[in-house]
Amino acid sequence: PDISILFQKAVDESELSKYPVCYFFQKDILMRKWRPPDVSADDEWAVKFQIVIPKAYRYEVLSLAHETLLARHLSTRKTLRKISEHFYWPSLRKDVAEFCQSCHMCQMVGKPNQTIPKAPLCPIPAFEEPFT
Repeated sequence: PDISILFQKAVDESELSKYPVCYFFQKDILMRKWRPPDVSADDEWAVKFQIVIPKAYRYEVLSLAHETLLARHLSTRKTLRKISEHFYWPSLRKDVAEFCQSCHMCQMVGKPNQTIPKAPLCPIPAFEEPFT
């Protein structure tokens, strides 16, 4: 999806309070006003203002949020949460999932936050007479 459609949907900054989700310009930068779905509509503190990222910069944002020393190759969910704090683009969720699934380091090392289940213990039949 192209963000040019979002440019057309932009409202004036003075109208932000009318919409739970909308796009607007702040100092010539396209922004998105958004409230997480699990938050009450009355909670104005939970509103997030995200910069809408053009296609040319998306890989850089994905890389910084997932591959740097501070990012530590976190899971898709955590990488998405980290990016969503400040940025948005129409295919964000899909792009983050594809980026994390194609990360060579993550495929080699595995998932550090996932515990491997222990194998069930099964009794072994004992011999009546040893070494006969």
